[in-house]
Amino acid sequence: MTEAVIALGANLGEPKKALEQALKRISEIEQTRLLKVSSFYRTAPVDSSGPDYVNAVATVETELEPEALLRALFVIENEAHRVRPEGVHNAPRTLDLDLLLYGDVVQQTPFLTLPHPRMHERAFVLVPLLEIKPDCRIPGKGAAGDFLESVQDQAINRLPGKKLCVQCEIPSNTSVISCENYRQFSIARVHASEDAAAITRTKCPMGKTEEHKVKSKIFATLAAGVMALASFAASAADTLRVGTHPTFAPFEFLDSASREYVGFDMDMIREIGKRMNVEVEFVNMGFDGLIPALMTNNIDIVVSGVTITEERKKRVDFCEPYYQAGQGLMIRAGDEAKYQKIEDLHNKTIAVQIGTTGAEVAKGIPGTKIKAFNTSAEAFMDLKMNGSDVVITDRPVIGYFLVTNARAAKGLKRQPMQFDSEYFGFAVKKGNTELRDKVNAAMKSMKDDGTYDKIYAKWFGES
Repeated sequence: MTEAVIALGANLGEPKKALEQALKRISEIEQTRLLKVSSFYRTAPVDSSGPDYVNAVATVETELEPEALLRALFVIENEAHRVRPEGVHNAPRTLDLDLLLYGDVVQQTPFLTLPHPRMHERAFVLVPLLEIKPDCRIPGKGAAGDFLESVQDQAINRLPGKKLCVQCEIPSNTSVISCENYRQFSIARVHASEDAAAITRTKCPMGKTEEHKVKSKIFATLAAGVMALASFAASAADTLRVGTHPTFAPFEFLDSASREYVGFDMDMIREIGKRMNVEVEFVNMGFDGLIPALMTNNIDIVVSGVTITEERKKRVDFCEPYYQAGQGLMIRAGDEAKYQKIEDLHNKTIAVQIGTTGAEVAKGIPGTKIKAFNTSAEAFMDLKMNGSDVVITDRPVIGYFLVTNARAAKGLKRQPMQFDSEYFGFAVKKGNTELRDKVNAAMKSMKDDGTYDKIYAKWFGES
């Protein structure tokens, strides 16, 4: 499966409705799965006249080749009665679908150019793209975020919708914030507000006081955003913003009854927060967005069953390991004899959870076809429905699923195949030794007084 990025736009008829219908049709494309969708944004036409556009960006996983995926998008455009007047460039349209990226592919043919040759020049592409893919890189050009400064004069406003503020979970606007000492632009989700003053002074995300300049409509909600950022900085001493992807039972998941985040990791960080005398505030986000959010100061610590690897150590600092884990194998009952050693997995279809160590392990097995899912439970169900041959994921996740979902797990079995052991760690921003040392001290005290063993036994049995 290859991840692709699609841009959506419309400025005739009912643009918002057209985008909603197009997203539904994209989700129905064969051998393709819709992953993420940005907020909807209102933008002025570029290099043409006419009504304002409604724009969005979506990511998909697909087994289709780039040309086949583009043809499928053309079919959806035609269903929306897209008309391309001969000799007229950038004419108003009922629906416009562009294939922006297809993995790391770089190509130029009469039919398709990848990456899209003008994607780095358009705010209506960059802003929604960075909302759902903050660490996106454009092959041959570099980080997508590096191009935001060049489009800051292009008007773009987020439309009201179902997006929630990552801090307090109420409807939010999205604005782009910059200052002279914060050269990397970042997407800041801030509460809806009146139009901001042209210039306001506040604390820079890099820790310096600078003037934050509002340029065009893209900065319309700057005042509320920078006040939120200043508030976060001021309360850093008594609030710990914890980034997590709560779909990884028994480490972190949402309890359906209490609607609270529970699990081994959640109990650990709550106790650590208590011993540090700080309030723990959870920020729910996709697993692949956790480290970028940490690097851009949107969260303070990542607590999400993250495996300590040499590659990740280059980007973040890890606290002391708190759990020794390892990858396990889930199979269908009756297949025990087929999978006795790693070599038996060669040339098989393996289901994994996106962004996990299990996904990396699967990539290293020769000849495999990998199917990636947002959660391990989805991977298990794909195995049960014969969509894949095996699932590779963390051993405790397999065990917890078998124990707590006996009905759904019927027909599945954990196979005692040993992969390399690994360690989980909480991650902090590179260079944040103060927070790392405080967390380590709290964990040590928990192990010394037996609290760690009690939490461990609660979720995994006796340690």
